Amino acid sequence: IITLFLFSLVKILMVHNRYGATARGGAERVVERLVAELERRGHVVVVVCPSTPGFASLGRMPALLRACWHVLDMVNVRAAAVLRRAIAAHRPDIIHTHNLVGCGGLAPRVIRRSGIPWVHTLHDAQLITPSGILTKISPPHQGRGSERGWGDLAPTTATERSFVGRWFRAWRTWMFASPAMVIAPSRWLLDLHRSLGFF
Repeated sequence: IITLFLFSLVKILMVHNRYGATARGGAERVVERLVAELERRGHVVVVVCPSTPGFASLGRMPALLRACWHVLDMVNVRAAAVLRRAIAAHRPDIIHTHNLVGCGGLAPRVIRRSGIPWVHTLHDAQLITPSGILTKISPPHQGRGSERGWGDLAPTTATERSFVGRWFRAWRTWMFASPAMVIAPSRWLLDLHRSLGFF
């Protein structure tokens, strides 16, 4: 992948859950700046945002409904079809994914089956827990987090600490397998994912 960037101009399919008019957070700004810089250097970048219905109002849903939405997102065949068509239409040299909650949990499977080199950038802990938020527990040797290899951290909500959260993490770990390259803003975040079975 690095060789492709160094010695040729490439077409990149960027996959993220928000972009353009729907962008609102730091990860979206990172993606926007990355797209602009890659295009400035002569690469061709196409951004695709497969979406599970209800994603825009996810934060306002009651906990039970939110948990049901995440199950729907994990098996969203429509979002998988959107991504599959985008790959077939644009024939990218590289697929670069970012936050995938809301893009359908089958996206990694679609990408792996395409055979195209896959880069994934971690922005937070959304792969580990749907909210992307972890809470420090004290003392670090007690609590649910330490029992599962989290150290002194644990998911924030009871739902995320329940069997639903464990199922979510197990599914994500199995689906993701190992992208060709993983980029993280810190060694700590990358090591946390690896300690829980990712990559």
